Amino acid sequence: RAAALRPYDKQMWQALGACYEKIERPVQAIKAYKRALVAGMAYIEPAASSSFGSSIASSGEFNTNVFLDPELLFPIALLHEKLNEFEEAAAYMELVLAQEEGPGSVHPDEISQVAEAGGDPVAGGGGGGGGAADTVASGEAGDIGGTGVTVTTSRARMWLARWAFSKGELKRAMEFATELCEDGFEVEEAKALVRDLRARMESLGK
Repeated sequence: RAAALRPYDKQMWQALGACYEKIERPVQAIKAYKRALVAGMAYIEPAASSSFGSSIASSGEFNTNVFLDPELLFPIALLHEKLNEFEEAAAYMELVLAQEEGPGSVHPDEISQVAEAGGDPVAGGGGGGGGAADTVASGEAGDIGGTGVTVTTSRARMWLARWAFSKGELKRAMEFATELCEDGFEVEEAKALVRDLRARMESLGK
């Protein structure tokens, strides 16, 4: 009820998502986290000015210079994984990595039209309440640069490395693991994965 009374309070929706997550309601948690993305919405105009959620895109379209909060994208990805929606989880993990580069690094296809103010901003079907392409831009004013490598983006990279490994995409998994060995986070786990990958590739003669 409190979140409904304050629909553009990002922290409120984020807290609600965390509560749903704790009580094992992943679908509702995903929707709440996505509402947090909407509530904190900002997109960067070509002149590098910022606009907030109070002006929710009357045109229904976003500039491609957007920032998506990786601290919201990452739990959404993990919740999709919990629902066995692995492709969707992977898509969100990719979005987490994209934030290292900042606005302009997200492909336009990954930014959909925003639901009108007062409507449900989490469009689309599926158990998690919408796909990665239905996620809208989020960020604070002035967030015009990327995050760089962080603990969260490193965790996403490790997840993607293991995901690629599980699908037999060994070269791609090696790329992720090698990057991890160089970025200062998850290094020991990444080195172990590199050893496993090399052994697998040698056994396959690759």
